[in-house]
Amino acid sequence: MTVPFAAFLLIVVLLIAAIVAMGAFIWAVRTNQFSNLNKAAYVIFDEDEPVGVFTDDVFADSHGEGEGEER
Repeated sequence: MTVPFAAFLLIVVLLIAAIVAMGAFIWAVRTNQFSNLNKAAYVIFDEDEPVGVFTDDVFADSHGEGEGEER
């Protein structure tokens, strides 16, 4: 494969990739994928865990405090 042919092939592949990326972006905008970007940040909360209140105690004894195994 010669250098000019490889460069031409690379340019063609990059143009096709750019067209596909632009098409995906246009599809996302037309189907309102960017309509509410903050919604996903609040999906993990429910009535039992209000926004801003830490209720997860999985790592509560991570410093060796409390009962459990010796470190």
